[in-house]
Amino acid sequence: MSGVKSTLLCALVFLLFLGGIFLTPLNNPAGATGAANNVRTTEPVMIYLWHHDPYANGLCDDCPGLIKIYPDDNPGNLFEYPFYLRSGYYTATLFGPAGTKITLFGNINYKTDRGYLVLIKTDDDPIEIDDLEGFSPNQWVEVPHRKDVSGGYKVYYSPHEFFKEQISSLKWENLFAVFTSPVPAN
Repeated sequence: MSGVKSTLLCALVFLLFLGGIFLTPLNNPAGATGAANNVRTTEPVMIYLWHHDPYANGLCDDCPGLIKIYPDDNPGNLFEYPFYLRSGYYTATLFGPAGTKITLFGNINYKTDRGYLVLIKTDDDPIEIDDLEGFSPNQWVEVPHRKDVSGGYKVYYSPHEFFKEQISSLKWENLFAVFTSPVPAN
């Protein structure tokens, strides 16, 4: 009889796990899901900064560290976040509706002397950026939506040596405020 009890207990735990996965978007604290918000992503407005360290030795060798930052947080100094002091570089995934704006800075306290990158989403799909230095410098570039790869966005990149290795602060733009990034909105 204990084998049946054990199997039933495992099945119950598995069902609770699946319920948590499928019900998580319904409990979204940012309220960014559902047709009422016209957002196709199940994630709230946020940015994932993935820190890739080629010298880290873990179970997966080049395991990226993840830093999640929400719009109510404008960190002027990323030193307090995990993985910051490791060697390596950042990639980014930005979630949110069209018009979501964020600026990544290569120096603390939103200083522009070590480069910066302004991102403006042009559709509701998440955008994936694997090379934060891979844009034409000092001009607006529009990157079209790529089905099953990345949403569309506009980007302005002010370059500096090792920019993608030294992201040190970031600032969200209020979706209802006048654009105040270092360069004028296009």
